[in-house]
Amino acid sequence: MEKTIGGAGLGGNPCQAGDYVYYISEKIVQNDPKGVGAYIKAATEMELMKRPQVGKGKTVLLDSFFNNEMKRDDNGQKLAWHYKWNEMSNGGFSLWGNIFESYGAKLETLRDAPTRRI
Repeated sequence: MEKTIGGAGLGGNPCQAGDYVYYISEKIVQNDPKGVGAYIKAATEMELMKRPQVGKGKTVLLDSFFNNEMKRDDNGQKLAWHYKWNEMSNGGFSLWGNIFESYGAKLETLRDAPTRRI
């Protein structure tokens, strides 16, 4: 007996391929959850379009002089990490950076010792 997996399982035999043909050939089912992710993504994008640009002309500066942690990669090279704009892990600030940018702010990183402005 051939094993079949129904619903939204993707990934090829015995699962569905998840390609264009699969989606247009699926039977229409009332309240089918397959479109929920796409709907939420579209709704989020619509919300972002309305976001006021209150950060336009402003810069959010991230300290990387005093807070400059280093670790070694697999090849022994030193890498700056932790509290970086482009870091996607929980210790990074990529989520905050995306939010600041969505309000129109510019992101920068302070790598030199700060100086006092008068």
